[in-house]
Amino acid sequence: TIPFHILIIAALFITLFFGKRQEYRSYVWYGLYRDATPVKRAHLFFTLVSEGFKEKKLGMLYDGYNFLIRRANHLSELAVCIEETPSIIPYWHGRSLKPLLTAIIPRFVMPWKPVDNMGQEFGHRYNFISPNDYGTSINLPMLIELYINFGVIGILIGMFLIGVVYRILYRIMNYEGMGEGVAVIGAIIFMNLMNIESNISLVFGNVVENTIIMYLIFVILKIRK
Repeated sequence: TIPFHILIIAALFITLFFGKRQEYRSYVWYGLYRDATPVKRAHLFFTLVSEGFKEKKLGMLYDGYNFLIRRANHLSELAVCIEETPSIIPYWHGRSLKPLLTAIIPRFVMPWKPVDNMGQEFGHRYNFISPNDYGTSINLPMLIELYINFGVIGILIGMFLIGVVYRILYRIMNYEGMGEGVAVIGAIIFMNLMNIESNISLVFGNVVENTIIMYLIFVILKIRK
């Protein structure tokens, strides 16, 4: 198993990187690096982090922590959804979960596969974005998604089931004597699972796709050896 202190160090390391995420996005989305190659973008990101650490030292951890807290804090959206659902806006009754049915099917196999555009649909449905705005996407966190689909009972049952799935995956991917391949796949899976600010079908759909891709890569590498 992975020692607890290693997990703490990894969490601090990741938090450090989040301290410069917004500045990085301003360069990549709207600035000089908008058309840059992935290599140049990666170099920019590590340059921003290293310079920020030289300037602020542990203050970078504080910046990263604040960024993560802001991203994880969806209380205002939850309050709106509780107030308006179902009195004004009816429950979705599982509508946002339907993309899970086709999540593992590649688009080249199923060209008509529905696009998971829940960030737009959620934003328009609850008026978080203007009716004519088709470029902004509002994250639909798991907790809110369960409520707007099934109400309080959806949260109670849904979060329990999600926790069970997380625990099962943890037991499968983290055991004594695990190989390097399992460690890499497990790291990628749980990196996706940490994205609880996104909707369920997006998070778990990515987990399935990434697992299959990584497994095939390791099989190919093993055959070549």
